[in-house]
Amino acid sequence: AINRVRVTDFGLAKGLRAEQVAEVQGAGEIRMKPGQMTQLGAVLGTPEYMAPEQWDDSNVTTQADIYAFGCILGEMLTGRMLVQGQPRNALWRTHQAGLALEDVLRDAVPGALQDLLAGCLAVDPGQRYRNWTVLEAALVAEYGEVAGRLAPEAEAAGILSRAERVAAGWSYSSMGLSYLDMGNAQAGLAYFESACQVGQAESESRLEAAGLTNLGLAYADLGDASRAIDYHQNAMAISRAIGDRRREGTAMGNLGVAYAKIGEVQRAIELHMQALTISREIASQRDEGADLGNLGGAYLQLGDVHRAIGYYEQALAIYLKIGDLSNAANAMNNLGNVWRELGDAGRAISFHERALVIHREITDLHGAANDLT
Repeated sequence: AINRVRVTDFGLAKGLRAEQVAEVQGAGEIRMKPGQMTQLGAVLGTPEYMAPEQWDDSNVTTQADIYAFGCILGEMLTGRMLVQGQPRNALWRTHQAGLALEDVLRDAVPGALQDLLAGCLAVDPGQRYRNWTVLEAALVAEYGEVAGRLAPEAEAAGILSRAERVAAGWSYSSMGLSYLDMGNAQAGLAYFESACQVGQAESESRLEAAGLTNLGLAYADLGDASRAIDYHQNAMAISRAIGDRRREGTAMGNLGVAYAKIGEVQRAIELHMQALTISREIASQRDEGADLGNLGGAYLQLGDVHRAIGYYEQALAIYLKIGDLSNAANAMNNLGNVWRELGDAGRAISFHERALVIHREITDLHGAANDLT
């Protein structure tokens, strides 16, 4: 009867679009550095929840996390962020002055919870709860005082329904994809393997196929195209067996990309054509655009530049039609690269400039940086 909440934290060690990297300049002046990788000397955290000691890069301990917990608890109680506003150095001053606690105590917060918040939001780390065990005991005690009943007992680990186990498997897959998106395919492997294991154990073929597909993508990213081929073939076989045409077509496309990487371009083209047939059969325009783009890449690898341009243009037209701006920008970059190879610098620049406009519009700073280079 208790809603279960799972929190996953990938940390701030490597973010492509982080607005969570702040640089302290001079006396408390904060300059946010969106879209950059974490750098040495940077202050890491989400400014609205950063403990006072985090801003000056002093010794950060568990008490900083306890402070952030207090900010979140206060937000849950009041329905608003305790610390907010612009410019960012105003947030720094608010945390340093202890205004997060003062502000929340002005609201209709029960007295017992005020004491709890005070133990979390003290400016001096030494005045906060010393560890999570002490905080948990205080939270349980305050729950009893406010609710008039004992806090629910923690559930025994491992007692999950089948539906929850399957949901966890899909979560593993999503977490792995997040690492893959951040360029850390190696970290994603364990999550994809867990997703496959759950899919096999629970006879959830779609989950198993998804895990296999993602393992193929990860190994391809790591440069092991041969292993990627094995995983994509298994994913395709499972998808075909359960009649999942879209996933079957996706596996074919991924398989084609992997074959192209080992130089078997004609085989890759055959697979992309089969995938394109499926995409059109199930009327998935986004998948059709991907297949056309893959065909463009394969023909470009063969040296058939004009046929490559034709496929890239078809992919671009589809992406623009369905409003998929991210993939439209990628298609524009592909066309720009091809025209550059053909010596038409003016046309190449035109495509790259259009891609840059889109990447800025959708705040894809990583893509915009690639456009500029």
